[in-house]
Amino acid sequence: MTSFLFYLIIFVVVSVIFTYFLKKYYHAKTYLIFSIVKSKKLAEKFAKLNFSSLWDVLGDFGVYLGFGSLGVFYIRKEKNKLISCLYVLLLFAAFFGLLYFLAGKTFLYSFFGSLIFAAFGFSGIVVYLLIAQTIMLFQLFLEGQSKCVGIAPVLPGVKIPKVPLTIPFFEGWIALIIGMLIHEFSHAVLMKKAKVKIGAFGPLLLGFLPIGAFVEPDEKKLKSIELKKKLRIYAAGPAMNIVFAILIFIAYIIFGITTAGYASDISQQHGAVYITAVDEYGGLCGEGGLSGNYGLVDINTKILAVNDVNVYSTMSFKTQNDLALKNGDRNIALNLEKDSNIYDTTLSFNDKNYLGISLEQQYDKETPFRFSVISFIASLLYWLFLLNLLIGIFNFLPVIPFDGGAMAMTLYSPLAFFVKKEKREKVVMTFFIVLIVILLILNLLPIFG
Repeated sequence: MTSFLFYLIIFVVVSVIFTYFLKKYYHAKTYLIFSIVKSKKLAEKFAKLNFSSLWDVLGDFGVYLGFGSLGVFYIRKEKNKLISCLYVLLLFAAFFGLLYFLAGKTFLYSFFGSLIFAAFGFSGIVVYLLIAQTIMLFQLFLEGQSKCVGIAPVLPGVKIPKVPLTIPFFEGWIALIIGMLIHEFSHAVLMKKAKVKIGAFGPLLLGFLPIGAFVEPDEKKLKSIELKKKLRIYAAGPAMNIVFAILIFIAYIIFGITTAGYASDISQQHGAVYITAVDEYGGLCGEGGLSGNYGLVDINTKILAVNDVNVYSTMSFKTQNDLALKNGDRNIALNLEKDSNIYDTTLSFNDKNYLGISLEQQYDKETPFRFSVISFIASLLYWLFLLNLLIGIFNFLPVIPFDGGAMAMTLYSPLAFFVKKEKREKVVMTFFIVLIVILLILNLLPIFG
């Protein structure tokens, strides 16, 4: 906690100085340590480019992904209804396959989640997950078990208290910047195709860190264009992030397959597995229940073997862990090393098959530089995939200022049939603002636990 506050103070001081110079010499718009840096030259160059009709397809695809059947039938309301129904069934089947076969969820969970996705797309799924996560964290909070918050800012390289995940600095910022650029570029392409003039491009900065990007369109023209084109504009950004994430995931799998043999050899020669945390509760945020292993082993302890099988990577540990569970064993025997002392201990699985320990893969100083490069590329591909996927999905959240917020007022309005037509958009917007704010507040409760 002390180190976090120290780095936070350094960041704020440097950010204030950086923001001051941006305002004085670049004439950027600044708010405390937030800056908006505009570039009209980029907009002028962009205006000379031409783009294919595939971008319209991307926009439609984004509407389908973001709002499911609501989006399909709005975009295709003047087209074949049978084909539209097939689109919705395809959305259901694709999401069901993802949850049931790839993620290993239960049939009922996968079926229910797929129904939500087919009906309301990612806008519905994100709200559903927020509600489910809020209920889980609230229960854990009341039981005194919750160890982390449900919602947290993405700051690569910064360990935030009560946040269980730390994103690596270089890979994280590269992935975020690329994600923001392709997101805003896609919005701009659909604006150009709708003949909406773009006045400027630029980044949004928190101090010296890029936390977003923007496209500055002709607002009057944007408001006057056909609603279908407007939906495509909003949907194109998150849709491109998701498409890009899928392509990167394929590249990540191919890269992993081609380097697996070499990586395995290096791990056996130079790798080691260390216990970095032993928690009172198992699973992420303590949802795995009480662990019987709390206090049995120390942190920074090296694992030499599991059930008399040498381990040299987190993957080899997981293999032995899964094998023990498959055989019905409720315990695993560990051979450990701490401060040059070697000893044995036994850890037990709790009711939800958690050990309550966190592991870290480490390598010795003789590890080849080539392997470090391969590891960095693999890490970069992974974070490019994950962060772009999250940027895409969460931008469909049906509340302003997310892209999904502007779309929700059009697509969810027909569901508010009990309200006068002229008030429906306002009612939809107010409903989601209140709902999301409440969910965010409840997700932050563990901070006070």
